[in-house]
Amino acid sequence: MNKQQLIEAVIFDFGDVMSDDGFKLALKEFSKMLKKTPAEVEDLFYTVSWARVESGEVSESEYWIDISKHLPTHIDAMALRKMVIDGYRIRPEMVELAEKIRGLGYKIALLSNHFGEWSLWKPIA
Repeated sequence: MNKQQLIEAVIFDFGDVMSDDGFKLALKEFSKMLKKTPAEVEDLFYTVSWARVESGEVSESEYWIDISKHLPTHIDAMALRKMVIDGYRIRPEMVELAEKIRGLGYKIALLSNHFGEWSLWKPIA
């Protein structure tokens, strides 16, 4: 049995593999809006309630509302979320690769550590 026969499936990550990383792109925009460095803005997004939303303790909507409360400038929470989501662009070449792999008889899967409310992301994926 050769190694190729041992492979049953190929798993693709969503952010920065199957798509551009909208979060990273949005950080640049947020940095300009808030007149802060991208690192300062990133710290804010990861420290406020990131672990709580990833664990399912709070909803994605609650996360965005929480973030907006910590910004020095009032920004609507859902507008903030939209800026992030709008930054995600599916990479056609990766979709083509996944389809080619599936056409060869392998199972394919999409993996993501994005928020639990995946249904909100379906239009992108």
